[in-house]
Amino acid sequence: MVVSELSVNRPIDVTLSAIYYAGFSTLLIAVLFWQLLVHGTRERWFDALFPVLFMLVLSLIPAVISLGLWTLDNAARIGSLIFAFLHIIVTAVHIGHIPTSRILLPATRIALDLLIIVAMVRPGVRRAFQWETAELRLGLRKPV
Repeated sequence: MVVSELSVNRPIDVTLSAIYYAGFSTLLIAVLFWQLLVHGTRERWFDALFPVLFMLVLSLIPAVISLGLWTLDNAARIGSLIFAFLHIIVTAVHIGHIPTSRILLPATRIALDLLIIVAMVRPGVRRAFQWETAELRLGLRKPV
């Protein structure tokens, strides 16, 4: 007897976006800890604790979005749109402050964010994030 069957029809662009956000979060966390281990802090650890924890929480946001995309949570789809849009704005401002010889990586990040935005608003992706009604069967029988 099959009690439940779990099948997820996750579009490939959602899977790739989830992997991108997980990798981005991993990179942010790795850079944060690398900076702490290699360069340390100039302040006392007690004074640096709040900024370090704040940066750690910020670097976990893409990981939470990644998990939500992986489980097809519509709030994560909306969160990924907001995050990609904000990331484009921050990167565009950053491009204005760097020499043109170093513009390739930020331009690539903007292109990836634009691809994520396009992917998340596609009708097939939006349909994958919709809830489906399911019939609840408890297996209870009426007494004879």
